[in-house]
Amino acid sequence: MSVDQLLTIRLAQALGQAPDHNRSEGGPWIPNQLPIAERSAHHFSEDIRRFVRAYAGEIPRHAFVERLEACMAVGLFTVLPAVMEVMFAWVETGTVPEKDQQFPAELFVDASGGLDADLRSVAEASFADWMRRTERFHTALMAARLLDYLVRYDRELRRVSPNSRPSARPWLDRLGAVLHLRLPEAEPLHRDLERKAIELRERLETEHPEAAMMLEDERNEPNVVLRLAKSLTLLLGPSNTRSKLTELADAILLTNRVNRLGAKRDVYRKEATMGKAVREVARSVVFSDAVLDYLVHLHALPARQGSVHRPLSFKEFLDILRDRYGLCVHAAPAGLPVSHALLQRNQAILEARLRNLGLLLGVNDAESMKRLRPRFPIAER
Repeated sequence: MSVDQLLTIRLAQALGQAPDHNRSEGGPWIPNQLPIAERSAHHFSEDIRRFVRAYAGEIPRHAFVERLEACMAVGLFTVLPAVMEVMFAWVETGTVPEKDQQFPAELFVDASGGLDADLRSVAEASFADWMRRTERFHTALMAARLLDYLVRYDRELRRVSPNSRPSARPWLDRLGAVLHLRLPEAEPLHRDLERKAIELRERLETEHPEAAMMLEDERNEPNVVLRLAKSLTLLLGPSNTRSKLTELADAILLTNRVNRLGAKRDVYRKEATMGKAVREVARSVVFSDAVLDYLVHLHALPARQGSVHRPLSFKEFLDILRDRYGLCVHAAPAGLPVSHALLQRNQAILEARLRNLGLLLGVNDAESMKRLRPRFPIAER
């Protein structure tokens, strides 16, 4: 059975039914749409192609499928936060960052897999901080949707606007110019939105006072597009925003599965006012054995076609995890204070796990002597 057939079967098992035929506007073809998170998407595409070509015939099929799923988890979870960072930058500047200016969002990884309470606590705090930042993502998407509608149905702007396919960058840059009033045609659109925002605020004052207050809060948000986007996002409710994104993250991270990249657990905290215990779900990024095995085998591949693994030091491996995927083991993510002792402990735990898996060699404590060693050979090409 081929790899693509296996993936189809696993997809059907997850969906509970056979995947439907691809459809787009009534046809069977998927349109060629380039991602805006170019750097992370390029890395994901490169990683999965190199891994499949090198090991599809060398790793036993069951183990290979687990590692392929780990590959998809790492790649997709790098792309998702990267898209968010791109949209955050778009809201701030009105333009999509260039590929070399796109960087992955950083999250702390609990190398102990939840066994060390201190590391688990830091990893959960890191994930919670990232989830808080995602609230802005819903607003950014709503703002883009509003602007898309305004520009497509404006005669002057529509005539000179670029296509959104295959790359959405020119289109988003155009919408960003309207958002930040860089075009003379944008001012009438903003005035029209101001009138609609006032009308909507009057209708919401009784049943949705918080959403109504957002529409008139020019002091904190002078841009009417963003005020309206925040208000509409609030009206959607958490079940259509935060909950959907949380479900997506759990699915991508293979949360609490054997080959997981994510973990979650129930925690209880006492409310300051009532003193009642409230149940919450704490999530964190962790490395399962399958994820570690995949990452080591991938990054030990030679830069060019060959049948010999390249030398890969433990330190270089840690740097790749942070710089390429935003997965921080030996360094603290930006904005998250982590003690040096805790970082050293996290690094030591990961090193011990790699040794136990037979993926790390080194006879002393010298960092330069610690080398990663894949267990499976590279397929002859």
